[in-house]
Amino acid sequence: MSDGYGTPIRLHFDAGHLNGIFGLGADVFPPMELQALSIALSVERKVGGMPLPLMGGKRLGIDLNMVNSTIVIEGIFTDDDVNRRNTAATSATAQIDFAVNHADLASVGKFTQVPNSIFANFATGASKLTFTQKDGTAKVITFSYNSTANYSSIGTSNVVTSLGVTTVNIKSDDSFTPANMAASIVTALGASHLNSSISAVASTSEFVPAAGSSKVTFTQTTTGKMSNLDTLFFSNSSSYNPYHLSFTGGSSASTSNPKSGGDKAQDLYGILHNTDRGTAAIIVGAVMGAAAVAVTAGTGGAAAGALAAGAGAGGGAGLLLGMKSMFNGDYPIGIQIPYNSMITAENGKKYAVRNFLIRTGIFKSTNDKISDFNDHDANAEFDTGDDTTGIQGTIQKLDIGYNAGEQHYTYQMVFAPIDMII
Repeated sequence: MSDGYGTPIRLHFDAGHLNGIFGLGADVFPPMELQALSIALSVERKVGGMPLPLMGGKRLGIDLNMVNSTIVIEGIFTDDDVNRRNTAATSATAQIDFAVNHADLASVGKFTQVPNSIFANFATGASKLTFTQKDGTAKVITFSYNSTANYSSIGTSNVVTSLGVTTVNIKSDDSFTPANMAASIVTALGASHLNSSISAVASTSEFVPAAGSSKVTFTQTTTGKMSNLDTLFFSNSSSYNPYHLSFTGGSSASTSNPKSGGDKAQDLYGILHNTDRGTAAIIVGAVMGAAAVAVTAGTGGAAAGALAAGAGAGGGAGLLLGMKSMFNGDYPIGIQIPYNSMITAENGKKYAVRNFLIRTGIFKSTNDKISDFNDHDANAEFDTGDDTTGIQGTIQKLDIGYNAGEQHYTYQMVFAPIDMII
């Protein structure tokens, strides 16, 4: 089963996008996961031909780049699995196997252990290994050869931290093994040196078991989702790049109450009958404020004065409170639809999971629009100000069906991609 089958379609709502104004948290109305049976992506360009007289039937067309787009999703609402809805938080993990050159994984067959001499070469230049912690800060390990270094216990004594720099000293006599390198990295990340928020454990290589404990598995001690191609980065002057997987995975704890298929159908059915975009509340509030000030200036009456107190120059808080009461954050504002990508997959993987994107605007290049440069992970946080995180728009139509006696509801949703909604 390929990677993308584990990533659901997510329908996003306005809550969180205007929380700075209304004081709401991003989890006021969380994304809704949609179980889809089929997806249809439709694009209609407004272009047509006009016949030209005396031109032998030739037609002239003017294309003004005006496009209508719809996304039709057919699926089902089913009951939640209680065990899946209540899960513990997990941490992102990464991996390095120093016994194998990363480039060798493009071949098929048995893998050959890298020679010990490669590590001496690795230490001759300005070589570094950089880890990104969950909080975004970096931890850096440097490599070098030092003839006076303590090699009495390789994997421990050859790791030195001085003036804030942690260095793994590598012997130059070709006796430094992949297992030695793995043990040194585990030590370097520990409390006596980098004191990182990344735990490391060495184990036997899966590719070349004869190399011993050359594989290191890294785990972020802070739980939560993490996925970035640059969370584990090598900089070295040699051609050697050990097999590695950057930090991926991780999740927050889930304590949501389970919902039935009917609960989910009611959620979306009820919302779509009465929902407003937050920006519409701002516009209405501004008009109310302007009208209150105008009435106050024209009449000076008690009622007008009371209205101005809530909306005029001295009553901004009252007006904001009124607008907040109009904003529930339940307006559907975007969608993330995942697909499997081969062209953006990391070495050693068949697929990477990406979201379908619609990148509009007069300054967008071809590279902005095609799959080659769609490098955001499908689990990236949706942002209405960033068209690389999903498709902004709203639900145009929703049909829900139910057959008596069944435990699920069917639905057909028409989602209209729209870049600006007020």
